[in-house]
Amino acid sequence: MLAFIFILATSHNMKTTIGTFVPVEEALSFPVNPPENITVSDLGLLGHLEIHWNRPASLRNITDCTVRYQVEVFSAYENRWKGIRTSQTSVRDQFDLEQAVQLKLKTIVKGKCTNGTELHSSTVHLEQSPQHTGHASTRVRDFDCVFHQKEYMECTWRAKEEPQHSQRNLFYWHRDLEKPMECPKYLESHGVRDGCWFPKEALLEYTEFNICINGTSPMGALRPAFYSLQLQNHVKPGVVENVSLELGPEKVFRLEWSPPTGQIPCHCLEYQVEAQESNVWLVSNITDETTFTPQITSNGRSCFRIRSRMHKYCADRGVWSEWSPQTCLPGHGAFPPVLSGTETGASFWNIILICTIVASTVTIFSLLVYLCMSKQISKGNNKNSSRCSLLAE
Repeated sequence: MLAFIFILATSHNMKTTIGTFVPVEEALSFPVNPPENITVSDLGLLGHLEIHWNRPASLRNITDCTVRYQVEVFSAYENRWKGIRTSQTSVRDQFDLEQAVQLKLKTIVKGKCTNGTELHSSTVHLEQSPQHTGHASTRVRDFDCVFHQKEYMECTWRAKEEPQHSQRNLFYWHRDLEKPMECPKYLESHGVRDGCWFPKEALLEYTEFNICINGTSPMGALRPAFYSLQLQNHVKPGVVENVSLELGPEKVFRLEWSPPTGQIPCHCLEYQVEAQESNVWLVSNITDETTFTPQITSNGRSCFRIRSRMHKYCADRGVWSEWSPQTCLPGHGAFPPVLSGTETGASFWNIILICTIVASTVTIFSLLVYLCMSKQISKGNNKNSSRCSLLAE
């Protein structure tokens, strides 16, 4: 555990009330000072840090006013400041341990002792730079996680530089764990760890899922990499199933499908339909329904395919699934359709079957014609033989 302690020195000559500076001696008999003895402690939870401070000495005997604190932290993951107001003297928040820890704190007093006026202390801005270990070239890159159908997750990475006989380790933590845990099952390529497989039981959504990838080598420690994920933003649905294209009662074609299998609630899915006309894919509007009425604008063969992702009401962003196999509407145009692997195989055997039937029919017809002609020729030869006999007599 690491702890950083900051000694504060601030001026207490002027205090703020609703955007206006009020001299302390005119408003109060005591100064409103910022929090004191601020510490930032690393709890060993892969970036989940605790910020603690003490109540200002000038306010410790105040009982007829409410004392609160405004705490702002800079999130390097989101590239923005986040703030809360609390009457407690400690908070916990998520930080990127590869970036500087930045904080802003101030004291807010309001109540009988201030005649109902809200007074603010000056703001204290703290910054602590990270202490890196290992060479920068040994840090992993291209880190990516995919939460497949909400059933299991795979995280993969690449290393720009992999020292000989080195070994990578992945640790993860979320709020339901008392301490970080190591990867349940490593993925390897040519004997080198380049990924991790997580079962459903190890995962937790809608909270920080912290990951650290570090490692060792005979040359020394490898540069650690820290990540904080929201797993619902990494969900990838399965392929849409049971796609059908039928002619409805109003003589209008209707495209229907079933949601992909998996543990994703149906109300959390949205779909995208693509239509192919003249060998060009045209993207349609995104829909929440499992039906779609295509607008057929070509005399040729039109094909459709569908994919899905998590809806914006269930995730900040979604990962598109793979496209479904194509479903085509036969036409009489001149352009050939582009078929998927499944359709290509089916069409091949259909062609073989049709050719076999045609060949068999032609063969049988030709045989019948041959037999009929042979019979007629045979009858003609018999008649000629009879005439020759009579002439001879």
